[in-house]
Amino acid sequence: MGIKNGVKSNLMRITYYALEKDVDACFFGHTHEAIINNYHDLFLMNPGSLAEPRGHDKASYGIVTISDIITGEVITI
Repeated sequence: MGIKNGVKSNLMRITYYALEKDVDACFFGHTHEAIINNYHDLFLMNPGSLAEPRGHDKASYGIVTISDIITGEVITI
């Protein structure tokens, strides 16, 4: 996507943007805060940050599994 969609304030804009593009998953960063969210059939993920985590004191990364459905998990280290 390559643009900021107000993810620091809430996920509404990026969610609607992804739905308009008719995608199955949307991955974003910028906030350094890990999050996984499902909105209807849309999978949203921010894996957090290895170098500058925010929202908690542990670095994190994400793992995504794509099969019939998209699932993921945030791993803290």
